[in-house]
Formats: sequence, structure tokens, C-alpha cells
Amino acid sequence: MQSPKDRYAKVMDDLQMIGQRNMLCGMHVHVEFPDPTRRVDVMSRMLPYLPLFIALATSSPFWQGRATGLKGYRLAAYDELPRTGLPELFRTNADYDAYVAAMVASGAMQDASHLWWAIRPSLKYPTLELRAPDCCTRLDDSVAIAALYRSLARFLYANAGHNAEVSVVERSIAVENNGAPSVTACRARS
Repeated sequence: MQSPKDRYAKVMDDLQMIGQRNMLCGMHVHVEFPDPTRRVDVMSRMLPYLPLFIALATSSPFWQGRATGLKGYRLAAYDELPRTGLPELFRTNADYDAYVAAMVASGAMQDASHLWWAIRPSLKYPTLELRAPDCCTRLDDSVAIAALYRSLARFLYANAGHNAEVSVVERSIAVENNGAPSVTACRARS
């Protein structure tokens, strides 16, 4: 069922059939930093770890009552939507801000809250929001994944040199291991 807010009615109107087919639930975890201007930097350095969060939370092997052959189908379905998957490799806040401004100016989106990436700086809160994992079937698993994300975000915030030079190739490998673009990466075993 669609959330009863005007924002979601507008999103559904914009997306039409794709929006109607993708009534999906994922887990979102927000982490606030002492300096919120470092969110884009930490986001880029977090990219290689995102497939691990997806793998740890995978719990959607079925779609509309049918076995999909995947351990996690939610991201495969979700990637039909625009601006999903992993974010581009932004080196600075200015790069990120220029991207958002271009997308808004083009009419592709209303604001940065319409970036539905696996991780993003939240527009509403001064946080870095992890959006990649499935909703876990056990509360303890959700808490553990949230704690792992918080710990890793804190580590990357405190150690600015760690993954400071994430390359286009490393980002591409993370995209390949994200599970949605390459279904062979998360195919269920018989």
C-alpha cells in the first residue's frame, strides 16, 4: 500500500506503471556526523562495502508469490526506477551539488530526496542514509546491520585516508556485486 503523503502521490504520478509495479520495502539506516559536509566524502569511500550490506540482509527470494531464482529480488525490481543503484563517484560536495542542480534544472527530479541510491546524503536530516538492505525478517539482524553500518561510517569518518582513492574500476566492481545489475552475482543455489 502506498504511503498516504502528497509526496508519494506525486512520485507515483511521475513513475506511472513502474511505480505501481515496485511497491518495495527496504531498510534505511541514518548516521549523523559531527561535520555534515563530510557526508559525500564518506559516501564515496563507503561504495566498496555496499554489496556486503546487501548480502547480509538479503531476504527477498520471492516476487508476487513466485520463486525468482535469486536470493534477493528486491533490488532487481527496484532498479527499474530512475536514480537507483550505487551513486556516481563524487569527489567533492561541489560535484554532488552540481549533479543535483543539473537533475533538478532538467526536470528529472524535484530535489535530492528523489535520489534513490543505495546510499545518499539525506535531504531531510544531516545524515548519510544507507538504503541498500532488504528489510530483515528478524529484528536482531536489522539491529546488527545498523550497528555494522554505524561502525563502518564512524571508522571512515575518523580515517579520511581509508578508501580515499576509490577508483572508477572499484566502483564498477561494487556495481557488479550490487546484485541487481548482474543477477548472476546473487543467483540462488539449488
